[in-house]
Amino acid sequence: MTPEEYRNQDVRHQDQKFYTAFCLLGSACNDYAVGVDLRREQKLNWAATALYYSLVHCGRLACFVAKGDFPTGHEQLKQLFETEVVELRQNGQSWIGHFRRHLGSGASAIQPQLHFRQDDLLTYFANTGEDANNLRATFSRWGQLLSKAKKLREDSNYEGLLISHEHNHVVVTEALHRLVRRFSDAAETVLPKTILLMKRFLDSSGRGEPWYAFLNWREERQGPYYLEALLQSRVNDGTVLDGIEDFLSPLRQIADQHKPLARGVLDNVKIGVFTGKTSLMDAFQNKIQEFESIAL
Repeated sequence: MTPEEYRNQDVRHQDQKFYTAFCLLGSACNDYAVGVDLRREQKLNWAATALYYSLVHCGRLACFVAKGDFPTGHEQLKQLFETEVVELRQNGQSWIGHFRRHLGSGASAIQPQLHFRQDDLLTYFANTGEDANNLRATFSRWGQLLSKAKKLREDSNYEGLLISHEHNHVVVTEALHRLVRRFSDAAETVLPKTILLMKRFLDSSGRGEPWYAFLNWREERQGPYYLEALLQSRVNDGTVLDGIEDFLSPLRQIADQHKPLARGVLDNVKIGVFTGKTSLMDAFQNKIQEFESIAL
């Protein structure tokens, strides 16, 4: 079965796809806020890295909601938005190819994507009401940004000369300021559009009402409330949060008056039910334990 067939087999799996998409959105927002904060602290090479990853997670989210999968390689991701078709050499180069072993019974039947077509994304979003021609131009722009940002991120983070001479250097410091300023501009263009594509996904899913209820469950600090609390712990300047709140406003559709609907979504995505979360958390803790065994 395809990743989308797996996700659409019942409400529980649909809710888990929604939650995974929300996690990608959370990563994009978090990386943006951290990047802006690092920029203000003059940690410019790391600011470029964080802002670059915000762009990457935006691209992954757009692909994931349309296909239930995305290419994990940064080169392949930018090619998806730059060109028509991306061919992968093996299953492990797609997210579901790497992740399905964590999904429990039935997931072994999923056939990971070995090729991604930009037209598939355009068709999906056109069916949600998005203008395909405008979106093609948007995706082309994303491809250009990811292509250039990928190389610049590598240069700013991996070149020893840039890092060791960053602080108050007459040439290098100003170049990095320009770089991070433009990375911020790019994220501030791509992130709001990604949130609107997330909204298209919610509105066209048939599960929009419970998903919006979950996102607007203030009492349990779900959705944007969770992201705002997370980002408050990440940044030193409240104006960053003001920007994130503006970006997230399209997801604020209803008051938290439908708690039974929100509770139903939560029951489908919490650890213990969402097999992938449990398995990944166990694997993560095992890796920490292995590192502790050699680090202490």
